[in-house]
This record gives sequence, structure tokens and C-alpha cells, in this order.
Amino acid sequence: MMIVVLACITAVAQTVPEEIRKAKEAKVLTRANLDKKTGASSLSGLSGTWWRSPANVQFFNLTSDQQRKMDEVFQENRVRLITLDADLRVQEAMLEPLMAAERLDESKTLAQIDRVAQARAELEKANARMLLGIREVMTAEQRAMLQKRQSRTKP
Repeated sequence: MMIVVLACITAVAQTVPEEIRKAKEAKVLTRANLDKKTGASSLSGLSGTWWRSPANVQFFNLTSDQQRKMDEVFQENRVRLITLDADLRVQEAMLEPLMAAERLDESKTLAQIDRVAQARAELEKANARMLLGIREVMTAEQRAMLQKRQSRTKP
């Protein structure tokens, strides 16, 4: 009887940690792509309000009108990104005690992992929409420069 119980515990312990490992890995990837203060993500290694940097203005030959439009896109999306980032943090905080419990409740833990994943997906989609809006402000030549820069930064 004791062997059967131990076998069941081992089987559950192997399934749930895999899901938790995946959730933790996704969290690390998300945090690496998000600017901590604004919620702005990177665009080919550029982060935050990169279009305000004199070096990037010069490199991409950005006009003041383009910078203004990029600021508008950023401001239009900023509050939503902050709200979605806060929701993700709440969902992650709700997951922590479930994972730290002495007796792991697999169904509750997996359901909360799903909520964390959904919150992360919503944040990533909103961020992608903002980045597309910023990209649309750029000329074809600037986008080509961005793509070339991106290909250099990929491993």
C-alpha cells in the first residue's frame, strides 16, 4: 500500500513541476523583454522610449514629427501596458502560495498557471500592438535599418 501511495505522489510530482518550470521560464522571458518603469518592450534590442535617444535619432535619421508620433503611440498604449503588467504580477503572486504549499493542489495550481499564462499573453499582445504602431511611423528605409540591426543582435 505504501509503495502505491509513493508511486502516485512521484507521478504527480513529476507532472506539476514540469508545468511550473514552464511557467517560470515564460516569466523570465517576459521580464527580460519588458521595461520595468513603463511597460515598453524592446524592438530589436531597443528598449523603452528608444526614439528619444540622440544616438538612435541619428542612426535611424528620425524626424521630430516621427518622434512626436512615436510618443503618441507610446502614450496611447502606456496605461494599458501598465495595467496588464500589474494584472500579470497579481496572477503570479496568487500562484506563489499554491506552489509553496506543503500539499500541492494540482488542479488549483494548474488553473492558476493558466491564468498567469493568459495574463502574460494579453500583455505580450498589447505590447506587440504598440510596437507595430511605432514601426508604422518609420519609413521603409528605417525599417530596413531596424531589420538589419535585428539580424545582427540575434544569436
